[in-house]
Amino acid sequence: MAVVKGRPGIHSRSNRRFYPIFIWNCSNFQPSYFHRIYAAYGGVFIVMAMLGGWIFEGIAPDRFDLIGALITLVGVVIIFYVPR
Repeated sequence: MAVVKGRPGIHSRSNRRFYPIFIWNCSNFQPSYFHRIYAAYGGVFIVMAMLGGWIFEGIAPDRFDLIGALITLVGVVIIFYVPR
């Protein structure tokens, strides 16, 4: 998030406004498995956010960050590969 003169960037404000519309649109006009795809995306997003913080900001994840990321990746694998 970009901070200019102590205020959050426009992206954070517009996301709050349009995020519910995005979710409604995707859940109504996408295939019936949208909820699984979205949940798996959340797990991948967590891991990528930690990697981005490590690579671009130099903040290394600690042991509990890595454990949490591993738990989310296990959840992603379960969501994608468990037979239904």
